[in-house]
Amino acid sequence: MVSVDVYLRGSKIIVRASWKIESVAASENYDTVADPTAVVFSARLGSAAKTDYTYPSAEVTKVSTGIYELAFIPAVGRWYVHAQGTGTAHGAGRVTFQIDESEALAA
Repeated sequence: MVSVDVYLRGSKIIVRASWKIESVAASENYDTVADPTAVVFSARLGSAAKTDYTYPSAEVTKVSTGIYELAFIPAVGRWYVHAQGTGTAHGAGRVTFQIDESEALAA
């Protein structure tokens, strides 16, 4: 069974992604954080069109070398976020989460 994190409407969601490279070539030991050439977070609500957020932007910030965050306030529904890095420190990851309406605010 897959669990999905659930947040309430109005919550700022922060998705953090990190990229690492091999410290020694061909060692398959990916332990050195490194910056990708480009960082793009793609967010999609359900089956709607995706929105791309590229570093640098108001939504995507660099926390430190190889670590980037997407911060946004999503609408109610199931969200899918994909993080993509290019260049030497290439790689991708994804998260899924749910934004629910608060019963206290529902009409």
